[in-house]
Order: sequence, then C-alpha cells, then structure tokens
Amino acid sequence: MRFWFCLFSFFFCALPIRAFDLASRVQEITLANGMKWIVVRRPGVPVFSGKIVVRAGGLNETPGKTGLAHMFEHMAFKGSPDITKDEIWSSLVRNGAKEDDLNAYTSKDITVYQASLPAVKFELWAYITSEMIFRPIFFEFYKERDVVMEERRMRVDNSPEGFTLEKMIGLAFPSGPYSWSVIGKPEEVQSLEVDDARKFHRDYYHPNNMVGVLVGDLDLTALRPTLERYFGRFPRAVVKPDPKTVAIPPGEKRETIYFNAKPFLLMAFHKPNVPHSDDYVFDMINGLLCQGRTSRLEEELVRRQQLLASVWCTGNWPGGRLPNLFLIAATPMAGRSLSEVEEAITQELEKLKTAVEGKHLDRVRKNIRSDLLWSLTDNMGLAGQLGENEVVAGSWRYVTEYDAKVAGITPKQVEKVAQKYFVPANRVVLGREKK
Repeated sequence: MRFWFCLFSFFFCALPIRAFDLASRVQEITLANGMKWIVVRRPGVPVFSGKIVVRAGGLNETPGKTGLAHMFEHMAFKGSPDITKDEIWSSLVRNGAKEDDLNAYTSKDITVYQASLPAVKFELWAYITSEMIFRPIFFEFYKERDVVMEERRMRVDNSPEGFTLEKMIGLAFPSGPYSWSVIGKPEEVQSLEVDDARKFHRDYYHPNNMVGVLVGDLDLTALRPTLERYFGRFPRAVVKPDPKTVAIPPGEKRETIYFNAKPFLLMAFHKPNVPHSDDYVFDMINGLLCQGRTSRLEEELVRRQQLLASVWCTGNWPGGRLPNLFLIAATPMAGRSLSEVEEAITQELEKLKTAVEGKHLDRVRKNIRSDLLWSLTDNMGLAGQLGENEVVAGSWRYVTEYDAKVAGITPKQVEKVAQKYFVPANRVVLGREKK
C-alpha cells in the first residue's frame, strides 16, 4: 500500500533499521465510549502532535449529496456553542500551535484534523478539538459553500490536471462510492443545505468511528483522565454502515477529452486494496516504474527516448478502503502523440511480465526506506502513519509489519501480478488533447 509506511527508527536518523521496535513504543487507550487512541511518547523536545482521523470521507457520501465530507471539514472550524470561529484558530496559535500543522483535510477514505503544540498545552488542544469535532454549530454554511465552489473552480474546473483526473474517476468507476471526486459534483455541492451537513455529522461523527493519535513528549499517566474528560463526554452510537463495493463492468474503457492545455495521458488498471497480498506487490511495481531517475519509465521514456516530458505513478487511487486503481500519468514531449506514449508505456509494462531482476527490487526497497526515513523525522509524520493505517489498512501494525512483507517479494511474484492485472480487459485509458 503506497502511502504511510514506518519501518525503522524515527528518533535518531543514525540508528540502524532494526535498532528500534516501534510496536513496543505504541500504547493503545480505548475510552469508555469506544474511541481508540494510539500514543507514542517521544521524549526530548516538549512538544506533541495530535491527529483525529475520522472514518468518513468522500466514499461515505450518497449520490446527490456529494461533497459533504469536505463541506463538514470546513464547518468544524466555524465554532461550537462555547467557542467562536475566531477563538479556535487564535487560541491555538496564541498558545504555540505550529501554523503549518494546524490543518484539516479530506480524502475519499477519511477526514483528518491535526495540530502541533507545546506539551503543556495538551489539555487546551483536547478541549478545542473535541468542541470542533463533536459540537459544531454550522455557522456560515452557505457562505462556506460558496468558498468550496470557488475552490472547485480553481482546483478542478479550471485546472487541466484536476479536470482530467476527475474525468478519469468517472470513466474508471461508472458508479459506486469512488465514482465522484472528493470535492463533489458542482451541481450537487451548490444544492447542499445545512441540514445535509448536520445529517452527515450525525451519521459518522461518533467517537467509536474515529481514532486519535498522539506523538510527542507527553505524560502517559495523565493522558487517559484528560481524554475521558473531553473526548469521553460524547456517547458512542451506531455508525451508518459503509457503502457496498460496486462491481466494475468488464472490458477496457477509453475516452478522449479536450482542454486548453498540453496533451496528457492517464492509464490505469483496477487492483485490490490492502490487505490483499497483491497490493504490496504493486508498491514494488510503482517503484520499478516511476521511483527515481533509474526507474523504467523515467530512464527509458523520459531520458533515453525523450518521448515524455514527465511521468508519475500512484497506487491506491482514488482511495484505499475499497478496490482501487494503479495509475500512470504521462505528459508527452512536444510533437509526440498520445498513441505513441500509450504504446511505449504498454511495452514497458509487458517487460514486467517476464524480465524482473532481484537487484532492481533491492533498489526499490532501499529507495522506499530512504524516502520514509525523511518522512518520519517529525511527530506529525509519525502520527499520520499510525492514524491513517489504523483506519484505512485496519491496524497501525501494518506500519511495523510492512518491511517484512515487501522484503519477501520476489521477481516471480512481480511478474505474476503484472501478467494478471496489466491486460487490456482491465485497462482504463483517458487521453487529453489540446482544444
């Protein structure tokens, strides 16, 4: 699963990869109302990072009401019965919150609220965050809806990449919870009412449907009483069940769209999500194809053939809680056609079916570890790894078990997965031509 990994020491970069046992440092706390907390004490600098990961994202919306998960993210910062919208931000910043970390975001899978503060301000964070999440007053809903519409125009309607990726979602998933973008369909966002947001909150914002993560120099003995005082005051409830996975009609899907921008090609293949074993193999395929200057598509198509100006890949798109896509995005050099690009990429994918060497997989494993080392040097990075894996992958232990999983992947396994999934009947191709 190509997103949050944690395999080795995050306290001191010089420590060898197996010198630190993350699992032994994690403490789990479950409140009386069912809210689970994942805590890692990281002594040294007296600061901490906190995340609340809600198991509610774009896939939990219903057709006709898309964009609600993102819309509620905006509402959370509008105040509670006891805290005004201005006090939320100003109180945290005035008490030392790191402004870069004071944020929220929504994906197809989850909604996250986060902040980093001095450890002595932990109780303040617990109070304000619990008020935001559990006691919203939905102030300025319609004004904020206009803000979201403007955000959509900027990021999707008037953005070549955003517009193309949204079209790809609809092509790859004709129906079901992955068939619309996180920000929602424009006509549906524009018609959202404040009662729709209240209902979404009632359906999903329950303590037993979210996970809290704390990483930093905190007093572990004092955590539970504070967490019970603020987060434990809200009762558990029956959570609306997840939408069912919709079967994808068999056969290749193709479309060409037109936009006043450079030509662009998206090629995707349907694949399983974690915990399926093939999901781990796709991480290695991602590295082989697109990770670094020596990756196959970069070296062959960008540097040697000079066919592409750029190329990137991603797995688990547009989300990770349901079966998803392995996506390849390519920008041709001027004068090169999309058909040339597609044929060249297809040839490279065919090579994966019979010509994978162990030394290339070793390079990918080393690159993954190197990248992750830098991503885990701060509290917020580690908190994200633990929280998102707990919700999306099913357990934060995915983090500690990942290294052993990918260490055992062989060239034959990669070839077998390529043979199974990189076939025309499983392919989705979207080309964007200049108007």
